[in-house]
Amino acid sequence: MIKHTSKAIFKTIVIALIVSALLNFCACSGDDTPSQTNGDKQTQAQTKAPTVNETEPPATDPAETQPEPDYTGQHGDYTYEVFESDVYITSYKGEETHITLPTAVGEYTVTAIADGAFKGNESITSVIIPSGYTLIGPSAFADCRSLQAVSLPDTLKEIGFSAFHSCAKLSDIAIPAGVRSIGGMAFNSCQSLKSISLPEGMTSVTHSLFEKCTSLASISLPQTIS
Repeated sequence: MIKHTSKAIFKTIVIALIVSALLNFCACSGDDTPSQTNGDKQTQAQTKAPTVNETEPPATDPAETQPEPDYTGQHGDYTYEVFESDVYITSYKGEETHITLPTAVGEYTVTAIADGAFKGNESITSVIIPSGYTLIGPSAFADCRSLQAVSLPDTLKEIGFSAFHSCAKLSDIAIPAGVRSIGGMAFNSCQSLKSISLPEGMTSVTHSLFEKCTSLASISLPQTIS
């Protein structure tokens, strides 16, 4: 009777140990592959998904903002470009110090001076811009450090950004009555400029227009400036 009872107890202990081992094994397997909660999935998605700021915008195609001219050519010491009815002087290849810009090139009437057309020319001391020109483009005469005098036409309507920037010897310039727009910094660093008058009809003065004009003693502003 005692022998049978001992065997029964022994079998019970063995079965209990086997069941305990199986339970521990299942628990360990569950820890190795934890299930993702909704919060974990959302965090992972946010980590992987790029934000709007991480994506670089596509580069602007210059051809879309700078149309090709209809025609380009050279007239004496000047090069030019034709855009429909507008003709731009784009550069000067000569060595003259006193120049008068052409009124026409070939069959075309000149209407404008292109961006940077004379920029950095250190030989020119005086420029006459004849009637018919309506625009002086940005930086057209910037860094012309020998330029002392400029004659502007009555047909002129716009002077571009930095058009005469750093023309250190430019001492006097008369702005025609028809000008309605002068770009920012147009006369910045014109250290010899002594006086200037802005025409009636202009409604604002752009930023840094006369900054670093250390000799400027007189500025006449129109009543139309608000």
